[in-house]
Amino acid sequence: MGSVGSGRINTKLMFPDAGRGSCINCGFLSRVDPRAPSALLEVSYPDRSNGHGTFRTLRCLKQAENIEDLITQEDARITRAGSAGSENARITATKMILREKRGCPSFHAWIQHFDPRWHYEDWRIMELEDLRQRQAEMMIEFAGTQVEISQALKATVDTQAKMATDADAESGRFNRRFSYLWLVAIVLALATLVFPSGVPSLSIDNGDGPHTVVVLTPTPPATTPIPQSTPRTAASPP
Repeated sequence: MGSVGSGRINTKLMFPDAGRGSCINCGFLSRVDPRAPSALLEVSYPDRSNGHGTFRTLRCLKQAENIEDLITQEDARITRAGSAGSENARITATKMILREKRGCPSFHAWIQHFDPRWHYEDWRIMELEDLRQRQAEMMIEFAGTQVEISQALKATVDTQAKMATDADAESGRFNRRFSYLWLVAIVLALATLVFPSGVPSLSIDNGDGPHTVVVLTPTPPATTPIPQSTPRTAASPP
């Protein structure tokens, strides 16, 4: 029938041989008051022990079991089998049902001289305490999860920031190199105009250190003079 209800663990069982989860040790076992059927009263120790007294009006406050039906069925079985002996069959059935180790999940240990409604309030308090404890554990677990998520997000942001910084640095190096190439081109063009005979070299610093640039000025090709013929005059003999 599932796990046995907790009850108060330190509560001493009045009938240890029946164990936890049995009706005889449960505070929800009730008897109906004949004068007020809606009132559920405590079942005394003698009535639990010997099955006498008001056993025909037993109830479970939480309605975990229909005790009357269980007793009636067991009574019929004992009567058919003729195994009650000298004892009344219903009394025998009542004691068997109350002592049955059923492992009831609604079990709440019986404290003598307290009625079923007190046990119900006691059970509600324990349930609220358990609920608060579970909620506190969930909040602690949730907080731990939040910390892990925050750390993961921070690591992601740091990685993205580093990637952006590296990209900016690489872009800056590219821009510097591009500017350097333009500078070299302009210097070469100017040097060619200013020094038509040629300049051996120039030293240009682009931020990474001085670089020597050789300026080559093309030398015009050598020309051979074209011989000039002497024009003849009229006085000159042929």
